[in-house]
Amino acid sequence: MASAGPGRGFSTERVRLVADRLPADAPALRFVHLSDLHLRALRPEHDRLVELIDTWAPDFIFLTG
Repeated sequence: MASAGPGRGFSTERVRLVADRLPADAPALRFVHLSDLHLRALRPEHDRLVELIDTWAPDFIFLTG
């Protein structure tokens, strides 16, 4: 998970979720949840965020808040 606010940079947190209803051999999926970006204008820190997310190779990206 990554989040940012004006002048506050980014914070990340890795969370492992287990779904008991999925088969044990189901492939692992990577999700990225971005919240509260407040994108009034693109700034250099947004480039860093894109680069960081790219290194995670997510299967899904969710934008909320």
